[in-house]
Amino acid sequence: ITMLNAIRTVAHNRDVRVHLTGVQPYVAQVLTLTGLRELLADDDPGTAG
Repeated sequence: ITMLNAIRTVAHNRDVRVHLTGVQPYVAQVLTLTGLRELLADDDPGTAG
């Protein structure tokens, strides 16, 4: 592997890591909303099964 390819790979990995870090709050919010919706559905006897 050449030095240029190594630098490019490291830069790409860093970009991916930053992208994932930026997406995490959104994913956490979606998971929280989904979890709350499931909890509400479980607590509501009208919508349960």
